[in-house]
Amino acid sequence: MSTADSLARRNNWANNICFMLSLKNKALFCVSNRLEAKIAENAGAGGVIVVGKAHPIEVERLNSSSQVASAQIVQGIMDSVAIPVFVRIHAGSEVECNAVTKMRADGVEETELASADAGYAVHVDKHKRKRPFICGASTLAEALRRLQEGASMICIKGNAYEDRANPVQAIEDIERINREIASAAAKAGNEPALRGYAAKLCTDYAMLKQVARLRRLPVPLFAAGGITQPSDAAHMMEMGCAGVVISNLVFHAPNPARRASAIVTAIENSSNHSLLNALSETLDE
Repeated sequence: MSTADSLARRNNWANNICFMLSLKNKALFCVSNRLEAKIAENAGAGGVIVVGKAHPIEVERLNSSSQVASAQIVQGIMDSVAIPVFVRIHAGSEVECNAVTKMRADGVEETELASADAGYAVHVDKHKRKRPFICGASTLAEALRRLQEGASMICIKGNAYEDRANPVQAIEDIERINREIASAAAKAGNEPALRGYAAKLCTDYAMLKQVARLRRLPVPLFAAGGITQPSDAAHMMEMGCAGVVISNLVFHAPNPARRASAIVTAIENSSNHSLLNALSETLDE
C-alpha cells in the first residue's frame, strides 16, 4: 500500500470515528419499519439501525438466517427520518455492503447475529469503505480485531437471541472488556509485559498500546443485547459505555413511544437516580 493510500485510510477512519463520537450519550434503536423509526426519532434517538426481522428470535422461528432489510424498507425509513440510519448486514458480505453504499445510508452495522454461523471468521475490510461501521465484540481481543479492520464503533454483543429483555450477558461482556482494558493499562509502562499481553490476546501491539494509554477503546463503545428498560440503559452508561443500542422488543411494549422516550431520558441522565425512579414508576402505571 502506498503512503498516500495509507494516509487516506487513516483520515477516513478518523472522520468516521468523529461522526460516531457525535452519537455519545445517545440511544440507537433497532427498527424494522417506518413507524418504529419515527417513534425512535420522536423519542430523541441518536439514530436507528435497520434490521430485516422484528427480532432475532423470529429468524430462528422461521428457520431463516436473514436479518437484512430490503432496499425498499431502508429507503422508506431514510425518507421518513432525519436522524442517522445504519443498515445491518451479514458479517463479511461485500455484496450487501455494496448495496448499502448505493442506498447512501449513513453507516453499516456488520453483525454475526445476522449470519447463520455466529462464528463467521471473515469480515468486511472496512478501511476500503467511506461509511462508518458498527461491529460487535464480547472481548477486548475481538474488539481490537474489528478496529484493525476499520470499525468506527464497537457494540457489545450481549445475548440478542433471547426472546425476552435480558441484559445480563451484556453486563458480563462489558465487565470483561473493562477488566481487560484495566489489565492493559496496568502494563502501560512495562513494554515487555504489554507485548506479552498482546501476544496472549493475539492482537496488534500498537493498537493495544493505544488502548493502554487511553484506558479505553479509541472508538465509542455501545452496549446492546436485550435492553428495553430505562434502568438497564442507565446502568450500561454508568458502567462506562458511550451509548446504548436498544432492542426492537421495545416496540412490543404497551406504549412503545412512552418507553422509548423514557429510555432516551435515562441514557442522558444516567446518574440522576430520582429521575430514573420516576421514569420506572411512570412506565409501571
